[in-house]
Amino acid sequence: MRASKYGYSVARVRALKSFMLTEQDYEKLIKSEDLSDAIRKISGTIYAPYFKEVSQISWIEVEKRLIKALDDTYKKVVEMAPPIARKILELVKEKLELETLKQLIRCSASKLSFEKVAKLIVPLGKYDLEFSRKFLERELEEAIDLIMDEEIREVLKERLEDYERLGIATPLEVALDHYVFSKMLNEARKLPKLDRNYCEHLIGTEIDAINIVILVRGKAMKLKAADIEYMLIPEKYKLKREITAALGVEDPLEAYRLLASGYYIGKLPLRVSSIEDVERAVKKMIINESYKMFITYPFHAGLLYAFMNLKYYEIRDIRTILMGKYLGVEEDFIREHLLYTYKW
Repeated sequence: MRASKYGYSVARVRALKSFMLTEQDYEKLIKSEDLSDAIRKISGTIYAPYFKEVSQISWIEVEKRLIKALDDTYKKVVEMAPPIARKILELVKEKLELETLKQLIRCSASKLSFEKVAKLIVPLGKYDLEFSRKFLERELEEAIDLIMDEEIREVLKERLEDYERLGIATPLEVALDHYVFSKMLNEARKLPKLDRNYCEHLIGTEIDAINIVILVRGKAMKLKAADIEYMLIPEKYKLKREITAALGVEDPLEAYRLLASGYYIGKLPLRVSSIEDVERAVKKMIINESYKMFITYPFHAGLLYAFMNLKYYEIRDIRTILMGKYLGVEEDFIREHLLYTYKW
């Protein structure tokens, strides 16, 4: 079987796909009677090493095992990557960890306690449950000092004035996005052409997705166009004229339609009814673009990047299902909150 220049073959791609849940796995989990039944079913999947021979378990323990599964997967992905691609994959891991920090910043800005948001936060890497508790026990400005990474601390402190002026967490969240995606783009440009092209496509898609959400949220909050434009990540991918047009309208959903009407026709729904729909739609787009990497050939760094994205969203969906079973909510309600089942 023909292999890539790194010595990887189609068999390795298939092996990666085998480490993701199937449609049947999802359906079995969704139809579980309760949390114990769901855990029994997940122990029959690729997550068996983390849930085998477990029947009764606390929610905190469920959380720890899911995050351990994700962390173990990321370590294996970085280890199997060619040396030249490891740096960008480490940055993909950091990008996903920063999603937790963004959640914490948003919750802190809204004055929410750890007890109120513990079931909403996806603790990951450096931003685990213990860090999350300490972070939310403090005022935001003080909480930022808990971050061990000096560069990230400074990135956030530089945008505190914008946070205070606008009264929203978006400037801080975008500061983190700009920080990590700039580093990812720099690393992608050092890769061989094939790897670079696929990685730049995924990075660009994610940047456009973030900018769509920022612009639509900003319109919903009645922010000035200049303030919204200032918060956008400047390294735009396929959205340029669309952003200019969307900044010129007042209605947030009309702004979204303009953003979804160019390159992203067919990748995004043109009709949505809420900001929450917009956020789900762009996440689903990232998932779909990541899945498309599995039909490319030969093996390349973009495929590993895509796999890390997919595992992150898979863990989020599993967590949503298990949380639903833990709280005893209806199956339909659980489905509404799964990216796996999101349809337009």
